[in-house]
Amino acid sequence: IQEDVALYPAALYYAESTAAEKLVKLTKVSGKNIHVTKEEIQQIGRLNGTKYAAEQIQAVLTTCSSNVMILTGGPGTGKTTTVNAIIQVLKKHGMKIHCAAPTGKAAKRMSEVTHVQAQTIHKLLEVKSDKEYGFKFGRNEKNPLEGDALIIDESSMIDMQLLYAILKAVPVSMKLIFVGDIDQLPSVGCGNVLHEMINSKVIPVVKL
Repeated sequence: IQEDVALYPAALYYAESTAAEKLVKLTKVSGKNIHVTKEEIQQIGRLNGTKYAAEQIQAVLTTCSSNVMILTGGPGTGKTTTVNAIIQVLKKHGMKIHCAAPTGKAAKRMSEVTHVQAQTIHKLLEVKSDKEYGFKFGRNEKNPLEGDALIIDESSMIDMQLLYAILKAVPVSMKLIFVGDIDQLPSVGCGNVLHEMINSKVIPVVKL
């Protein structure tokens, strides 16, 4: 076998290639871009008693001008504060936001710190029992999510099959924000998704 040849289970290869195509497509769609100024963001910070760092302001600006983006950084770098700023700006502009995380514990924590009801990704995608395949998602390209933005926390835990399911359910008009630390818990399933998305240099990334 040649060193540059990879062997994939067919389903995993299809999930990865299709997910990559959808992500590229999302980066090229204008979606629901919002015009915001640094002063507007700083004003929100003052109301919260917080002074945002330059990188945090850039994260909000990138979210508003992009259809898909990644917010990353280690523990204590201000990801939660930045997510709250993003939520407040999007809400101010009338956007309906979904918040989700890979596990129930992470979703509960997200709800507590953002004051927005968060769900597990599986619940958001309306997972259903399927006798033949084990389970399937009720939300997909034929029945996409409704709303204007989806923020996913602890994105390092997302595997390739779950990313594929998320992207099938996200319409091109919806903003998609991945939040996570590549040095935290990796996915249990196949795929180092967050790391590879960052390394692709295709998706806008803000590192705190």
